[in-house]
Amino acid sequence: MFVADFKKDFNQVARLLRRDYSNRFRDEAKNGTDLRPILSSERSLGSVIKLFTPSDRDYADDYNQWLGSIPQYVLELVIRRETVL
Repeated sequence: MFVADFKKDFNQVARLLRRDYSNRFRDEAKNGTDLRPILSSERSLGSVIKLFTPSDRDYADDYNQWLGSIPQYVLELVIRRETVL
């Protein structure tokens, strides 16, 4: 796995793991309904992958834009962490 700056990259991973993802939906009626943290036993690996995959249909524009700002290798660190746990 590639890590550009260990401290900075793992701080970003920690922020991604702590983030509240419940307000990501395009349909505002869905916002606040999915409160599962990334590391929840109720969230599957597939769910985590979907969470980090932009979707013009499901997710708000600002969320999709934010996803695009995350370096791919940082996302891979989050996904890799999921597979180890």
